Amino acid sequence: MKRKMLQKAIEKRIPDMEVRIGGMTTIDITKKGVSKAYGVKWLSEHLNIPASEMLFIGDALYPGGNDEVVIPTGIQTRATTSPAETEKIIEEILS
Repeated sequence: MKRKMLQKAIEKRIPDMEVRIGGMTTIDITKKGVSKAYGVKWLSEHLNIPASEMLFIGDALYPGGNDEVVIPTGIQTRATTSPAETEKIIEEILS
């Protein structure tokens, strides 16, 4: 509940921005309409690679998490809990 209160308080101060809180340590603040999903779509188009052939690694893919917004793009996702785990996932993919 405190996260929602914090999010609402920030949104009041900067109404032209989009605010997403992920986990206990991150707050994403972007222009309205510019999100991680926007980034996935842009990168997909720029590289001419379908989002379904890309991978997004995030720690807040759960409902209400700041990474959840990428799921509707069709990108594959992997959840992580730490930078060390992210490194292991990347090493696994590259080997």
